[in-house]
Amino acid sequence: MKRIREGLLMPGGAGRRGFLRDMPVRWLILSLTGLAVALPVLCGGLLLESTSRDLVLDTYAASLADSVAAAKDIDGHTPGQIGQEVERRLSWLTNHYQFTLYITQGLEALYSRDYQLAPQTNSFPLSWEALGQVQREASRTLLFQDLYRGQLLYVCTKLQNGMTLVCIFPTAQFRVTVERFWMVILLAMLFAGAMLFGANLLLKRLVTDPLEQLVYEIRNPDLPTRTEGYLDWKNEIGRLCDAYRSRAQEFSDSLAKINQLNDQKRESELDVLQNQINSHFIYNTLNNIQWLASDGRTEDVIATVRALDCLLRACSHNEDELVTIEEELGYVDAYLTAQKIRFGDVFDYSFEIDVLLIQMKIPKFILQPIVENSIYHGFINCNRQNGQIKISVSRRGHRIDIRVADNGIGIEKERIRAVLSNRYKSSGRYMGVALGNVNRRIKLLCGREYGLGIRSEYGRYTLVEVTIPITL
Repeated sequence: MKRIREGLLMPGGAGRRGFLRDMPVRWLILSLTGLAVALPVLCGGLLLESTSRDLVLDTYAASLADSVAAAKDIDGHTPGQIGQEVERRLSWLTNHYQFTLYITQGLEALYSRDYQLAPQTNSFPLSWEALGQVQREASRTLLFQDLYRGQLLYVCTKLQNGMTLVCIFPTAQFRVTVERFWMVILLAMLFAGAMLFGANLLLKRLVTDPLEQLVYEIRNPDLPTRTEGYLDWKNEIGRLCDAYRSRAQEFSDSLAKINQLNDQKRESELDVLQNQINSHFIYNTLNNIQWLASDGRTEDVIATVRALDCLLRACSHNEDELVTIEEELGYVDAYLTAQKIRFGDVFDYSFEIDVLLIQMKIPKFILQPIVENSIYHGFINCNRQNGQIKISVSRRGHRIDIRVADNGIGIEKERIRAVLSNRYKSSGRYMGVALGNVNRRIKLLCGREYGLGIRSEYGRYTLVEVTIPITL
C-alpha cells in the first residue's frame, strides 16, 4: 500500500512524476467524483442483481400462489368442467403469463392446457418428482430445474374433490423485471455521465481556463494580459489573479528602478573611466611638449601641439561614447605622431585596415592606452630599439577584431589576468591608464562577452586583441 501511495503521489525515478500529481486538476476532480458516483452504483447494482432474481421469483411465486389458491373451492364433476371454471376464475393469469395448467389425481394427469405459448411451442412437461416434492413439503410453490426447458415454477393447490391444480410457469418471463432494473441503473449512469460532462465544462470555464491564462501570463509577462476579465471575480480565482497582478506590478516597478539605477551607475563609471583617459592624454602630451621645448625643437613642438589640438577636440565631445573606426584611428595616429617626434627611431608603426569597416562604430579612446602600453612598457622602459607596432582591423562573423601587436619585451603569463582586471600595479609608466579600465569600459558598453584579450611571450612580443560587436 505504501508503494502504491508513493507511485501515485511522489516523484519517481528518471524524471517520472506521480500519477495523481501530474493529472490536471479538472480531470482529478472529475475522476474522483466519477468514482464516488460510479462505485456505489456498480457495487449496489451487482449486489442487487445477485439478490434481485431470487427476490423477484419469491415475489412472483407468492403472488401466483395466492391467485391459484382462489380456485381451490371449485366443485366440478369432470376435469374438463373444473378446467373451464379455473380458466374463468384465473382469467387475468391466462391473459398475462405463459404457463401450462394441469389437473391431476394421484399420479395421473386428468386435464392440461397451455396459455400464452408461442405457436409450435410444446407444453411445459409435468414432473412427478417435482409434484411429489411439493406434496411432501406441504408447500404451494417449488422451483424446479428442467433439463430441457430450464427453470420452472410449480404453483399447486388442492381442490375440494381431492384433485390437484398445478400451474407450471417458466421463470424466464419474470426476468423482464430484472432487466428493467438494469435499464434503470444504466439510465442513471448515463444521467450521471451527462452531469459529469456538464461539470467538466463548468470546471473548465471557471477553474482550468483562468489558471491556464494565469500560467501563460506568468510565463510571458511581456505579452498582453489575459487575466483582466477575472479580476472582478470574488472567489479564489479572482483573488489569485489579483494577487499576481499586484505582485507583478510591484516587481515591474522595482525592476524599472533597478534598471534606472544600473543605467546611472553605468554612466557614472563610463564618465570616470573616460575622464581618466582624457586627463591622461593631456598630461602625456603636455609632458612631451615640455620636453621638446626644453630641447629647443620648435618645429616638433608645433607638430605636437597640432596633435594635442586633435586630441583635445576629441576629448571635448564627452557626450559621444561611440566614434567611427576611422576617427579612432585618427586619434591614435595623432598620438603616435607626437610620441614618435619625441622618441625618434625607438619604434615605428603601421596600419592594416579593412576599408569596409572604417565607418563602423566603436567606443572612443580604447586604442590609445594600448599603443601607449606598447611604447613605454614594450620599448622605452626596457631600452629596446627598432620596435614595431602594427594595428590591424578585420571582421570575424558578427564581430570586429582590432589587434595591436608589438615586438617589445612582452608580459609574463601569470600577470595577464591581473592586468585585465586592473589589479596589477607597476612602478613605471606601464598602466598609467590601465588596460583594465579599457576592458571594463568595453564590457559596460557592449556586454560581458566582449573586451580585451592578451597573448604574450615574454622577451618576444605582445598581442592585444579588442573584440567589438559589429552591430554598433
